[in-house]
Amino acid sequence: MSDYRNWISKVKINKTRAGVYSVTYSKVEAPLNLQQEAFADHGLRMISPAQLGFVRASQLTSQLGGVISFNGYSRTNADVFYDDRDDSKVIVVPDDALSKQLTSELVYCHKKNRECIIPESKREQFYNAVDTMLKSDTAFEAPHGITKISTSAFGQDKLASRLFSDESLEIKAQDYGEWLKSWGLKEQVFYFDDKDYAQSKESAYLDKLFFHEGYDRGTGFSVRGNWRDLANFMSALGVRFEKIDMADKMTDEAIHVIMAGGTIDSRYDSERDTTVTLENSGLPSYFGSIGFTKSDVVFTEIFMNDKDAKIDLEKLLRTIQESEQRKLIVTHRVCDIPDTARYLKANLKRDDQTVVLSGSMIPLQCPSSDAPFNLGYAISEVRKLNPGVYISMHAKTFTPDEVAKDMRLGRFYSVFGENL
Repeated sequence: MSDYRNWISKVKINKTRAGVYSVTYSKVEAPLNLQQEAFADHGLRMISPAQLGFVRASQLTSQLGGVISFNGYSRTNADVFYDDRDDSKVIVVPDDALSKQLTSELVYCHKKNRECIIPESKREQFYNAVDTMLKSDTAFEAPHGITKISTSAFGQDKLASRLFSDESLEIKAQDYGEWLKSWGLKEQVFYFDDKDYAQSKESAYLDKLFFHEGYDRGTGFSVRGNWRDLANFMSALGVRFEKIDMADKMTDEAIHVIMAGGTIDSRYDSERDTTVTLENSGLPSYFGSIGFTKSDVVFTEIFMNDKDAKIDLEKLLRTIQESEQRKLIVTHRVCDIPDTARYLKANLKRDDQTVVLSGSMIPLQCPSSDAPFNLGYAISEVRKLNPGVYISMHAKTFTPDEVAKDMRLGRFYSVFGENL
């Protein structure tokens, strides 16, 4: 028992941010009962499908710098009840409402590689609970077998919308659908037991819903309610969401973000195996998704250049000089950021503005993008630096005169051997 308590005490607790929420989380690989106890011991709850879609779409993987991935396998708090009444139904029940009453039975049955049939002594209780939740619209019905849903229709499809929306956290299913689309995934695949299989069982049985990345590579993350694995040492995320006090988030002065194209405002085209510049910048939407308002940030899109287009430096300079703001971030293609920075330093007449140029090696829309980190770092730097022109990339800040790029490593460095 002491070894077990010692193990729980050593579970790693992390904290990050998603939108307007601070997210405390832990990733635990263990049987279901041990996961639930570890999460409860640290004030966490197993992640819901909507929360998991939200943290993925918020690109937390990138912001965490690879410390932990919100992609890949994770059990969720959604129960899957295979109802043997009325010609058999699949009922999805949130918040571990049923499984918390049968956790030990679930683990035992799955260890024996068999379904967790609801004990006869508890069936009426479970039937009544499910009926009540269906009437209150807390639980909902899902189809048997395999279902494929277009990621473009997540906001309209009943199954996707119910799984990936959460009004209390202002989570919208279509945001997750759009994130899946940005990966080039046109469909999300859902698996539940076939009707014939469910009807072959002696009575109603219970399972849990989980996510698995890569099982159906090319069509989507598999979402499964039919895999008897709760006794295995598999991953699950425990989370706690807390709303951030936005009054503490910003200084009084708004930041002017000027979008000048580049990889940061591109998307990956899987058919052509290259990046393609977006028609319109995705930065306003991204800043909104992480809690910034119109009073925090103002945006100007001056052009969305492709890889070969010449940047209109005069237009960029004019936009900066005519800005009402003193703190400015310019997003830009990384290959010629040093040249633009030197041009701005030589020609910028105002001496009250701090201008930080930044970008990314991987498009903002991609889950592995360095853009969220670079943007966050640029925001921090533009607030504290003295007036002037700077380049901020990968947690380093340079002046135009010292910056150089290592083409082999894809990194900027200072010719003087140090950065600011």
